Amino acid sequence: MAGSSTYDPPQQQTTPIATSAGAGSRRFLRLFRGPQYLRKFTELAGDVVEPAERERFLSTVDALADLPAGDLDALNVIVDPRALERAPVIAPGIWLAG
Repeated sequence: MAGSSTYDPPQQQTTPIATSAGAGSRRFLRLFRGPQYLRKFTELAGDVVEPAERERFLSTVDALADLPAGDLDALNVIVDPRALERAPVIAPGIWLAG
C-alpha cells in the first residue's frame, strides 16, 4: 500500500509435523535433511545423547513422511539421566553467550 507507515513482512509458511501431509510435508522435511541441521543436531547432542540414540532419532526424522500419527513420540530424543547430571547448569531467564 503506497504511503503506508507500517511494514508487514511476508509470512513464512511452515507445516506442523503432526499434521503434515503430501507435497507440503516433503518440502518441510527437506528443511531438516540439510547438512546444517545434521551438524547442529550433532553439536547440540554432543556428549548428552548416546550415538545409537542420535542415529535412531535421525532415522526417524528421515522417515517422517511415513511416520504414523501414533508414533510421534519417536520424535523425542531419549537422554540418559546421568548425562543430564553432568550437563552445565544455566541460570533461568534470557542470557547471551559471550
